[in-house]
Amino acid sequence: MNIHQCTVLITGILLTACATTGTRPQTPGPHTIAATQEPEVKTPQTPPSPMPATTPETAPLPQPTAPAQETVPVPEPSQPVARPEPQSSPLHPAFANLTYWQSSDPTPALKALRKSCAKWERYQDTDSLKSSRPVFGTYADWRPACHIAKSTPLDANHARAFFEQEFRPAPVDILRGDGLLTGYFTPVIDVSHLASREYTEPILELPELEADRNKSRQDYTVTSSTVIAFGRPVDVFFMQVQGSGILKFPDGHMLRAAFAGHNDKPYTSIGRLLVSRGELDKDRSAKQDIEAWMSKAGFMKTKALINENDRYVFFKTSPITPGDGAIGSQGVPLIAMGSLAVDKRYYPFGVPIWLAGKFPQTGGDYKGKQQGHLLIAQDSGGAIKGRFRGDVYFGTGHEAGDKAGVMKHKAHWVLFLPTALAERLTGNS
Repeated sequence: MNIHQCTVLITGILLTACATTGTRPQTPGPHTIAATQEPEVKTPQTPPSPMPATTPETAPLPQPTAPAQETVPVPEPSQPVARPEPQSSPLHPAFANLTYWQSSDPTPALKALRKSCAKWERYQDTDSLKSSRPVFGTYADWRPACHIAKSTPLDANHARAFFEQEFRPAPVDILRGDGLLTGYFTPVIDVSHLASREYTEPILELPELEADRNKSRQDYTVTSSTVIAFGRPVDVFFMQVQGSGILKFPDGHMLRAAFAGHNDKPYTSIGRLLVSRGELDKDRSAKQDIEAWMSKAGFMKTKALINENDRYVFFKTSPITPGDGAIGSQGVPLIAMGSLAVDKRYYPFGVPIWLAGKFPQTGGDYKGKQQGHLLIAQDSGGAIKGRFRGDVYFGTGHEAGDKAGVMKHKAHWVLFLPTALAERLTGNS
């Protein structure tokens, strides 16, 4: 999401750039760099059009009833407070049918859900999560799960038991399907307050004058706008692809660089260009492959290649604390392997989505391993288009980037809904 945080798919590089850091007019999303499809800097999405009246999404839902209050026994002062253990009740059939569910670790999803729940506190209970998609109910439908999430211990067993108790895999086909998953991350780049032989590329704020916001990439210089810092051309370019990043100065001081806007020029995948010219193989055109090509090509050829992508991204800075990552379109910090960028025309932010498919285990693992992960929809991006098209947030730094750069696989999607809401949809309430 915001710049969204620009999700740019640089061919061969699943970078989700933009994903996150900053609050833009509409937070853009992640950028993925893939050889055949490249995430593009995330830009504000157009309002969703209502679904046909015949789809299950438009079916009227009964008004939610307030959950009964539960009496919690208070231990005697002399007794130690025991940590709650996961329930050992039989696994609900809906979860038993989810491949890899019982071996999954939904702890990152629980962390991410807590952040979405905190964001939801500003809304009224009767407000719809997404007015054009009644299937997602109102905020009142999600409050009970949010309340329990606050006190659920953050480990795999408790997190899995929490989702089994408070949610059900969606019972309607429109919330299940197969689609493409790519990946994005938050880069950490070394920068300097002053230009040098190494740090030559300025990182610019959004220009005040409208005329300065629409130049071609090659025309931007230190005089075009306020300079935040200077970095290596390659690092600055890939941070623009991702749409956000973390700036690390020589003294160890760090700032978050969030998406502030772009020059409204078309995005061109430099990975795709290198593949078309025979410089890279289409199956080996991820971010690290492009960087290797640049290292061999030298400064002048690298700069010329970068300028072929006319899209130029501007940033704004904010303080950052250790462990913080990018800010997604929902306006919350993203969680590694717990947050997902989606097409917000179809989903409200905050909903859990189960994804079963191949995920890279290490940097450069193009093949991946079959797994299942539960993620929370918290971001969006210009390249993330379609009901079952997503961008997985891998976290911050080089290792996360190496995994995100090779993430490009099909996955099976199943959305989760609060138990009571899911039962209403099936008429079992």
